[in-house]
Amino acid sequence: MDPALARPTRAPATTIVLAAACLLGAEGIHTAVIAPHFAEWWAEGAFFLALSVLEGALAAALLLAPSRTVSQAAVLASLATIAVWAWSRTTGLPIGPEAGYPEAVGRADTIATLLEALTALALIPVILQPLRGMRRVPLTAGTRRSTNAAVAAVALVTAFGLLGADNHTHPAGHAAPAPINVAAAASGR
Repeated sequence: MDPALARPTRAPATTIVLAAACLLGAEGIHTAVIAPHFAEWWAEGAFFLALSVLEGALAAALLLAPSRTVSQAAVLASLATIAVWAWSRTTGLPIGPEAGYPEAVGRADTIATLLEALTALALIPVILQPLRGMRRVPLTAGTRRSTNAAVAAVALVTAFGLLGADNHTHPAGHAAPAPINVAAAASGR
């Protein structure tokens, strides 16, 4: 890997904190739906568990060691998650107990997706900035108020999304669909 990519960024601290807050908000929502998804299908639960761990790790990395590489990873993870969400809501994923059946759009998943989109939008300029002279710019007193307001707004939006996390539904509920009786189906019963 090019050592220049791992150098700290020159991104404004507000941008980094906002992106990390959005990742943590999405992580909170994804964490809230791990158990119901494990109950439906182990792979769905494992996906949300891995996604939550990844989002938390990326948020921590952004706050502790922001770099272009960390920003790229956060954007890639956010855009990939948005793509999976869109696929699951339009045509349905091709695997799992409800393969091919689109899921309903709910409050929690919409807010998590919006937080992921905000993460990507905040970090794309960080990725595109020139490599020369990159260094972390500390959070100054002048930007603390706007940073605090942005983090508070993300926290409120996340809380609103978490209120809808228990209303997350699937066409067959959060239980595996009944097994198909092939013999009965073949005989026309």
